[in-house]
Amino acid sequence: MLARYAPSQGKLFGDSTGTRAVLRQAVAEDLLLLVSRFADEENVRGRSSYQAMERVLREQCDVVEEKVELKKKTGGEVMQNPSDGDATYDGHKGPGYQVQIAETCSGHNEVQLITGVEVEPAHRSDQDAAVPMIEQLEAHDRRPELLYADGHYGSDANVVDAAQRGVDLQSPVTIIAQQMPDALTIDDFVVDEKTQTVQRCPNGQEPVYSVHDVAKGRTRTVMEASHCSACPFRDQCPVKQVRGEYVIEHTPAEQRLASRRAEQATDAFGENYAIRGGGESVNAGLKRKMGMGRLRVRRLPRVRMAVLLRCAGWNLLRALAALKQRGIGGFAAFLDALASLESLLRRLKPWIEVSARFEPRKIAPEQQTPMLAAA
Repeated sequence: MLARYAPSQGKLFGDSTGTRAVLRQAVAEDLLLLVSRFADEENVRGRSSYQAMERVLREQCDVVEEKVELKKKTGGEVMQNPSDGDATYDGHKGPGYQVQIAETCSGHNEVQLITGVEVEPAHRSDQDAAVPMIEQLEAHDRRPELLYADGHYGSDANVVDAAQRGVDLQSPVTIIAQQMPDALTIDDFVVDEKTQTVQRCPNGQEPVYSVHDVAKGRTRTVMEASHCSACPFRDQCPVKQVRGEYVIEHTPAEQRLASRRAEQATDAFGENYAIRGGGESVNAGLKRKMGMGRLRVRRLPRVRMAVLLRCAGWNLLRALAALKQRGIGGFAAFLDALASLESLLRRLKPWIEVSARFEPRKIAPEQQTPMLAAA
């Protein structure tokens, strides 16, 4: 075994003649042997090398009756490098980390600044990032009234949670491919928001009955057969004929999603949401100017500190550019950048001690501005 894993001038396992699957199985069996052999040795179990082997075995293998089997799918939350155990894998971006960023985007601002930063392992889903970002903005008195984000952040649960916090999360909903352009949806029906029962159909007809099942969270509505059969919207209507009854069922989430699809089909939504495209230039600028695409540090605490410092530097560069362009009139922008820098530096504790003279900058509710969220 020692000879098999000894350093070589070429590459590890360069003398292997079997297939990749056979080689991986052999490595898994060696891994199980070593982990089992030293499982009761306290002085060995405390070593980082042993803990790394134990983690790889747990994440990538299944042990059944003392036999090891390779998992067909491991997911992204697996060790990528023994020297950086916090880094994980994303099928689109590869191994490493990802950064969630929020920035201002109001045309009334003298300069747009980064207001929220969160560093995550690469496997984390964007769906799980929206609410923590809003909580971070709230903690620093920077909660926006509007938050523009791409479609990965806009689950129904996130939109509802954001609304409960006083934030209008604007994110596009996936269009149903097989749906006709002029097709009616549950959003075209009159639905009581409290009881979730249907009051009238798009043609103005009342249902025979409409009952919301609280346990299942679903409403079942039956329409009058004579009305539906002669309805001018029959071909467009989502009401289906089921065992002699004309029935439509929906959940509150389906109604909200249908409403959002109808809203995003309007010109007004397209004009307002166009500002979201500006967030990509921030991502590109941070990678190109601040070197954030490839950091020379390892482990999450150091990566987080490096990212926060680069975002703080980005804000300073923007404020200084505004000062240079607008002269003394841009001084307020510089002060805003300093306030943002102070907020980011506070998050570096316990690594950096921030001077007590920096106090959080309070923002009145009427001065709150829309923001962008980007990964």
